Amino acid sequence: MVADPRTPSRPDQLRTVGGSRRGTSSLRPVDSPERQLRRLNLPEPIRVAGRRPDGHPAAIIEGRSARRVVAVTDEWWVEDEWWRDPISRHYLEVQLADGTVRTIYHDTVADSWHRQAY
Repeated sequence: MVADPRTPSRPDQLRTVGGSRRGTSSLRPVDSPERQLRRLNLPEPIRVAGRRPDGHPAAIIEGRSARRVVAVTDEWWVEDEWWRDPISRHYLEVQLADGTVRTIYHDTVADSWHRQAY
């Protein structure tokens, strides 16, 4: 037996439609815009400027403002899905001149920089 793919698998994705008397209502999928799923923490494209002696970016450019990187507090690599659509990212947790901490990464496949909010 195979479930109908159009049927939600979670009870909270159903709502009662119809009358309130027994047998006159039915459950339907919730399709209102406020219940639509959205992706969280989408990476935002950024630009970087200059290079520090350690090879990391000297500044990140968000919108029209350049923000100086004073320290790299952590770094790691994520490499995944090499068998399909490869992902290769070099993540940096950077401290900016005003004390703000940002997580950024260099997508080495697309050669682009992004800010990742957590």
